[in-house]
Amino acid sequence: MSPGKPHPSKLSTPRVGPPSETMSPGLLGELPRARQVVDGKYRLMAKVGEGGMGVVFRAEDLRLKREVAIKFLHPRSSGDPERSQMFLREAESMAKLRHPNVVEVYDVGRLRDSPYLVMPFLHGANVEDWAERQGGPPLSPDEVVGIMGQACAGLQAIHQQGLIHGDVKPSNILVSDAFEVMVTDLGLARAVEEDTGELTPPGTPGFLAPELIAREDVPSALVHKADVYALGVTAYWLLTGRMPVGDDEQEAYAMLVKQLEEPVVPPSERHPGLGVVFDEPLLLALDRSPARRPDAVELRDALFAARDRRHVPGAGQRPFVVLVDDDDGVLTALEAVVRATLHEPRIVAVRDPLAALSVIESRPPALIITDLQMPRLSGVEFVAALRESPSTRDVPVVVLTGVGGARDWQQLVRMGVRQFLVKPVTVDI
Repeated sequence: MSPGKPHPSKLSTPRVGPPSETMSPGLLGELPRARQVVDGKYRLMAKVGEGGMGVVFRAEDLRLKREVAIKFLHPRSSGDPERSQMFLREAESMAKLRHPNVVEVYDVGRLRDSPYLVMPFLHGANVEDWAERQGGPPLSPDEVVGIMGQACAGLQAIHQQGLIHGDVKPSNILVSDAFEVMVTDLGLARAVEEDTGELTPPGTPGFLAPELIAREDVPSALVHKADVYALGVTAYWLLTGRMPVGDDEQEAYAMLVKQLEEPVVPPSERHPGLGVVFDEPLLLALDRSPARRPDAVELRDALFAARDRRHVPGAGQRPFVVLVDDDDGVLTALEAVVRATLHEPRIVAVRDPLAALSVIESRPPALIITDLQMPRLSGVEFVAALRESPSTRDVPVVVLTGVGGARDWQQLVRMGVRQFLVKPVTVDI
């Protein structure tokens, strides 16, 4: 993973809330076993997941001949009435919903006095794992909006039922192999009328809304906006690979403090190549005041609009490429290669590297191709200047030259240059 990118495990920080008492060995049950038949209806095939409160098995529904997922309350929690109640609340909450972007509950039951619930088995992964498999985050804006649009629709359905999810985060959003997205893990879901104004539910640091951290009184009509905040954090992380506040390696308590005390960093500053089109919708979703945050469906529409603006010429989706070389013939050849390789690129060709720095400072490009040997500023000095600026620190750079020694290449590789072209320009980039 690249420097500054939080490892996905950082996003799975244990939920904040009152710790349950340690269970004595005598109260602990046993994990179900593969091939075991549950209630004469389900044959367990394999364990596919395990969290703090539940264990999930892939299973076969023996009556309907279909593949299902069965979530059992973890044996270490089977004697904890509070955890059992949370588990049953998840089943009750999910049973109220019929929406393509919310995991459905097929059945509920008990195994050795421990509850379980039966759901569709989704071939895919949670968003946290899925993003890492794609080499991110960050992911492409089209991928992120495709995920978040469906997640927002699922959360809107939850809110329209008078429920609050309570723990929205990447690991609680599933993506199937067919790119179907479903919100899951409603163990912390609760009805709006259950709230007395003081919000103190468990949750995950970094995704908890400020009003939850500060235990502020919030009108019941705005309680669901805490889920919208968590959606905003999720979208921000997927688009930038970073968290909205503070650094990414801080401990849970430090994260909570910074969420209250520090402003959200605009996503375009975390990931300059993203452009500014997502700044407004995400900063609104992450607003300190729940009253100023959009509803989930409004956030979805704002993300769609931002994505569409990136497809408008000049708005950022067309690749913006800067070419730097003191030879006009080379610039002409490079431009032809870039136009043949990229989709409708917007190209700025500059002979002077100092002038190129001014162009790049006003708008960071998606790609820079520079000569190694130029007057006024060498290619090595030019790349060094790029890496000193936060807005161009991560912009891909290709270095072009007809000469150059091992020392130059070593310096450039240390500065993040990963591709070199040799003059004359006769190959695709």
